Amino acid sequence: MARLPVATGRYWHYSVTVTTRRKNGRMEVGRREQWFPRDHSADPVLRWSRTEGKPDCRYSRHRGVPGVVPLMVATMTLKDVAALPAGEEELRKRLRALHARNRELGSGRSFEQFLPYGLGQLLTLPLRPGQRAAVLRLLAALPTTDVRGVVRDPEGRPGLEVRTEPESWRFFADLASDVLVLDQSSGEPLATSARKARAAGDVPVAVTYLPGNGWTDAYPAVPEGCRRLS
Repeated sequence: MARLPVATGRYWHYSVTVTTRRKNGRMEVGRREQWFPRDHSADPVLRWSRTEGKPDCRYSRHRGVPGVVPLMVATMTLKDVAALPAGEEELRKRLRALHARNRELGSGRSFEQFLPYGLGQLLTLPLRPGQRAAVLRLLAALPTTDVRGVVRDPEGRPGLEVRTEPESWRFFADLASDVLVLDQSSGEPLATSARKARAAGDVPVAVTYLPGNGWTDAYPAVPEGCRRLS
């Protein structure tokens, strides 16, 4: 995996469907698309979203430092992601620094509770093959990691199901994913889900990473009918 070619392109395309359990118990599926330019001085960031069964589509374009937003910490830029180490020990040190930042923001979870969550979130970012391999090695070495075998994701794609101990996620009110489905050749996530929803209100319970994610040179047009937010 670490020897796979490094992807290139002008934009990082991130496309997902998110299933949300509303506070009334109803399940709602929405699609989100984002394009982050490698050169943020040349192009704006584009985001759009649409909920299935509803005509409303919203989008935004803005210039500035392109960032990706893992759920574990505040915004990381593409430059931050590119600087992540490809060695396990160096990566663990970087995660300790991110954990310390979380504690400064008021989080009470231990590093052991944070680690599987942080590693899972890193897998969703545009990592180089060597970086992704280091994340997977750290994840596989955790005593709470359970590799279950090959399953199919909601798109019908085969992938390796990896589960983590649910208690590792119990402090998170956002997407408490403890089941990952990973592409067996690249290690990229195909889908994540939560076996239990642990918070009241509107809670995301599953994410499917759609085909076509990754670096691309094609900057898309806004879908017809989308309303601009900013």
